[in-house]
Amino acid sequence: MNSDIADPAATLPAGLDAAPPAPQPVIYEVSLKVQKRLAGRFDAWLKSHVDTMLGLPGFIDAEIEPREAGHRHVLRVVRYRLVDRQALDDYFAQHASEMRADGVARFGNRFSAERRILEGPAATAMLCANCGHALGGRYCSACGQDSHSNVMSLTELIGDFAGDILSLDSRFLRSVRPLLWRPGFLTNEYLDGRRSRYIPPLRLYLFISVVFFFLLSIALVGTTWFDFDSAAASAPGGQLHFRIDKPELANKPPWVRRLAEQAMAYNERPQAFFSAAISRLPTAMFILLPVFALFLKILYVRRRRYYVEHLIFSFHYHAVVFLAAILYLASYGLAEHFGLTSITNNLAGFLWLYLTIYLIVAMRNVYRQGWFKTLTKWSVLACFYGVAMCIALAIALTSTLLA
Repeated sequence: MNSDIADPAATLPAGLDAAPPAPQPVIYEVSLKVQKRLAGRFDAWLKSHVDTMLGLPGFIDAEIEPREAGHRHVLRVVRYRLVDRQALDDYFAQHASEMRADGVARFGNRFSAERRILEGPAATAMLCANCGHALGGRYCSACGQDSHSNVMSLTELIGDFAGDILSLDSRFLRSVRPLLWRPGFLTNEYLDGRRSRYIPPLRLYLFISVVFFFLLSIALVGTTWFDFDSAAASAPGGQLHFRIDKPELANKPPWVRRLAEQAMAYNERPQAFFSAAISRLPTAMFILLPVFALFLKILYVRRRRYYVEHLIFSFHYHAVVFLAAILYLASYGLAEHFGLTSITNNLAGFLWLYLTIYLIVAMRNVYRQGWFKTLTKWSVLACFYGVAMCIALAIALTSTLLA
């Protein structure tokens, strides 16, 4: 009998056999229904049971998905991933009876089990496309990837982006309110493990600081803050004046001569100098964060806290500092527009007092010491950190001149 379908093996060169098909993973799913009052004991046993199963030949990994099953029962769906169907058949033949008997001996008829086997496309649909782990829901527990459609439509892509923005917005509001009005609250929440409701400390700091420096860069354009007149700046008592006689530089090191030459050049363009210096402030502030945390570590060394705990406190406090700076920038813009400069002068004093009291209260709430010890340690911290800030500012200005 003739056939129009060619035999694939016949097209191979002589002496070569067709490659065997690659083994296809198999999902073995077990749904366990147990009385709710036994859920705690059952979950503890189930975890141990699954670990034992994963030690058997052919088992790759497993996923436990908890579900509710009415008022009296809970449901636990376990999905095992095996290398192929042969490995599952070997399990049925050699180990299944013993493994099932263990659960019956412990819980008797107080639980029931249903089983099914998924192969081919059905099994592939139950595996994470990114890492191959058995799925217990929409998101993979191993890598976190969404198991829904790999290729989104334009509508889905826009919806996904909008969802991220709205989620960020809601978490931002939940984070900023206590950050401003409850000193130390966010730090305590994070250290106590209640984190999902709030933006992580580093991300919160970076977001607020980026907003501040972005607004500052806008404020520097068209503002009178640094509106220098080059002639006035060069005059005695001017706003910015570098007066250095070149003969005095003859015997100085090269870096001193370079510094002097740059300083004299900035006499003609002082706004460029301040813009360049301000551009270095984000880096300087980010370097000061771990320094601030180090001072806290030294001050509270007997509290036996990890350095990262002090760093989290540092992120939160500096985020408050930048929020206060954003408020000042906004008020300055309004005051400059309407000619109400006295408002910004009063606000600057208020914000300085607010940040001082905030830091004291936050230190007391997080480190849980009395007012006397807290005030003493705040005084030491303010002195040393003030010196560190002056050094960082001097380095920023010097590096601007040497650039």
